[in-house]
Amino acid sequence: MSDRVAEEIKKKILRERNIIVGATNLKKKTSNSAVIQKCNSNIQEAQQNIDYLNERLNQLKFQDSHGSETGSNSSSNPAAGTTSGSTTNNNNGPNPHTTQDVNYSRLDLMKYDCPSLGHRIQYMINQLNTKLKVEQKYYEANEKLSKIYQLDGDRRISSVAEDGRIQSNHKIQLLKKSLKRYEDVHVNLEQINQDDEESNTVKFRRKPLAGTLTIGINTIRDVDHIASPLFSRKTESFISIKVDDEEKVKTKATRNDKYNEEFNIPIEKGNEVEITVFDKVSGNNYVPVAIAWFLISDIAEEIRKKKVDQAGNAGWVSAAKIQDNSQSSAANTSDNFTVMNNNNSNFNSSTNINNVGNVNNVNDNSTQDDARGPVRSHAWFVLEPAGQILLTFGFTKSSIQNKKTLLGGLHRRGAIRKREDEVFEQHGHQFVQKQFYSIMRCALCGDFLRYSGYQCQDCKFLCHKKCYEKVITKCISKSSTDVDPDELKLNHRIPHRFEQVSNKGTNWCCHCGSILPWGRKNVLKCSECDTMCHNSCSHLVPDFCGMTMEAANEILKTIKSTEGSRKKLVQSYNNRQSTASSATAVTSSSQPSLPSLPKSEATRIPSSAPSVTDLQTGYIPTQHHQKRRPPPQDPDLDSNRSLPGFWALR
Repeated sequence: MSDRVAEEIKKKILRERNIIVGATNLKKKTSNSAVIQKCNSNIQEAQQNIDYLNERLNQLKFQDSHGSETGSNSSSNPAAGTTSGSTTNNNNGPNPHTTQDVNYSRLDLMKYDCPSLGHRIQYMINQLNTKLKVEQKYYEANEKLSKIYQLDGDRRISSVAEDGRIQSNHKIQLLKKSLKRYEDVHVNLEQINQDDEESNTVKFRRKPLAGTLTIGINTIRDVDHIASPLFSRKTESFISIKVDDEEKVKTKATRNDKYNEEFNIPIEKGNEVEITVFDKVSGNNYVPVAIAWFLISDIAEEIRKKKVDQAGNAGWVSAAKIQDNSQSSAANTSDNFTVMNNNNSNFNSSTNINNVGNVNNVNDNSTQDDARGPVRSHAWFVLEPAGQILLTFGFTKSSIQNKKTLLGGLHRRGAIRKREDEVFEQHGHQFVQKQFYSIMRCALCGDFLRYSGYQCQDCKFLCHKKCYEKVITKCISKSSTDVDPDELKLNHRIPHRFEQVSNKGTNWCCHCGSILPWGRKNVLKCSECDTMCHNSCSHLVPDFCGMTMEAANEILKTIKSTEGSRKKLVQSYNNRQSTASSATAVTSSSQPSLPSLPKSEATRIPSSAPSVTDLQTGYIPTQHHQKRRPPPQDPDLDSNRSLPGFWALR
């Protein structure tokens, strides 16, 4: 295992040496200053990689020798394995790997003069893998959005999604190039990875911060710019600054890689700052050529350390140094104790004076710091996949603290409450007046709406204000048992036969009234009556195939008017019958009584209505009966015509 890793390291060293030789030969054959500068940067980077690989090779050799010695010692004396290992370490000299433990911050690893190239390589590989996965998801999402809105006919959103897809594609290429550069130099050793993980776990967490971020962009160098078609002119470029994927500011375009601009960016719960260098390709098209990321918490921690150093805390000693010096000072504790007892009073007086002096010094330092101005961090940082940028960072936390109440309110003042819309109910539809900014069409009459219309809150049925009372179908939110009786009278239950078609013209949905998108996506058409709707609205369209909503409404109106007139005729006939019977009773009561006649001479008065035979022979209708018009045709009356004495009663 170790031999294979050693051979791999030697191959990488040989490749870096070949890069140095090639860059040196190219530098001798050209007089272009930009090419010479690029060759110098390649030579310097290759030399750093060679030093790093030689260090890892020596470390691997030390681990192999250390493992063989501990194995032989443990086989000879198993009980003293640990002590022999410690003695061999002391006898063989210092361990090139077990040096003084240093925790590097993430911002230190992003600097160009990073003290540990191994830690930086491991950190950047992890960071680039994470960024690459996120950017690939952005690319897939923008690609789907572009296709969807292109089929829907929305060119504006489709173009925005297409631009995002192109930018994500360029970033993916940069990340892959940078990742390959670090993986070519990286040496995969288990012990190294463990130490790198320990160094990357910093003491402060990645948490969002609020405040004012100050970024000063001075210059960039060694960036792989896109070659300009005009060799006499350099490529025009600018730098964009984003906070949590939202572009805040950008610099002016320049051709000499010098910007000298400073920005104050207010941040509200921000996590990450992204700095991207763009090159102008043609027209207004810009392509990213270099990129860098910084955590706001890392910047705040760097500024805090600078403030501590300027406050006069540089004389503080770490706990490790105190522990190392404790053994040397243990032998002199008794002598120091006697001296302190003899000079106790002098020591107390001197310490009091020194304390007063220290307090005055701290106050003087704080006033000097206030006079100097805000603390800044100025350094060269690495750009990916190539180049460096000179930045000046500053961060000031916001001093406004959120006041938390016991009830946990939102602390809103003068919040505007939306007025509840007036609801018009019709057959279960909850119609609300809404305003539209696109061309809409009434689903009932088929005419266009002018600016506003009535739309159901549940099923999104759209119609005019004058048409909502003519709606005869129930809303989908209404149960099947709550069917209106008028809807049952219309025995027209023919469902539509919707098929997916390609919309090539300007058509509107027959339910929601909005314009249908172009293409085959989300458009259905009935093969019988040519009614078109959205795919999501197809289950809301009523089963009136071959009949418009207006025609169905006219049929129901005719049925209602016919039933109303019929009821009026029956009611008028009943009223006439009641008035006729009352008039007959009044006339009979007003006539004088006749003298009684003998039974033989008296006229026989029938006790019941005359029969049909009597009507045919002896009954002669008067002129009054002849002028009366026949009663309305009623099935009940027709059934009674065959009864005896029916016409006599009439």
